[in-house]
Amino acid sequence: CIKWVKRDSYLPVGSHDLKAVTKAKLHYNSIEINPEDMRRLAVEQSQTLSNYSVSVAVATYCLYMKYVHTFIFTLRTIIPMRPF
Repeated sequence: CIKWVKRDSYLPVGSHDLKAVTKAKLHYNSIEINPEDMRRLAVEQSQTLSNYSVSVAVATYCLYMKYVHTFIFTLRTIIPMRPF
């Protein structure tokens, strides 16, 4: 997904991180956690950390399915390949 974002997303410079891309392309605000707080949250507030993990996974999956997967499927139908 990040390769697609850098190459084809037409987003302004500086908005190529996952949170900015999901907000711009999917209109979804993912949860943001400072990496330095992750260890503390894992011990003290594991539910918050698991919500963050699921939020990132859902955002990545939705971006992939909406933009990357359809592009790959389209290429596959245009460019014939030999069966292995």
